[in-house]
Amino acid sequence: MIGFFIKSGDVDVDGMFSPYIWSTVGIDPYVKKYIKPNVYSKHLDLLLIMFYVEGKYFDQPIENGKVSNYNSKEKSISVAIDVSKEKFHKRNEEERKKYIVESIILAVNLVADKMKKKKMEFNKEQLLKDLEDNVFKNYLN
Repeated sequence: MIGFFIKSGDVDVDGMFSPYIWSTVGIDPYVKKYIKPNVYSKHLDLLLIMFYVEGKYFDQPIENGKVSNYNSKEKSISVAIDVSKEKFHKRNEEERKKYIVESIILAVNLVADKMKKKKMEFNKEQLLKDLEDNVFKNYLN
């Protein structure tokens, strides 16, 4: 149901950010274990959270929280998250993990709003509860 994509400005920054998502102690293993597909919506199979990580090479800035159009063929939608030096790089480990969690909550809320406008089913409350009870609790400890 929730997937992640990372685009970074350089290899060093990618090496710093990626473990918070994909390592054995990253958030993705918890998401895969506790958040099952086809439970929260019959209209949405993938909520893709795309992290755009600032690096030494300046990329075109993205609009934080920008939600893509719904892709009916893939039953997917994506949300762009800006990961700047101020928001992430200059923070300690606990603050970095909290930023990841806050970004996921933001993405879920934004997608829920878009789905509601399109009159599509999306159980935001249950997804956020399952994330909080299982994923975030384990990830932050």
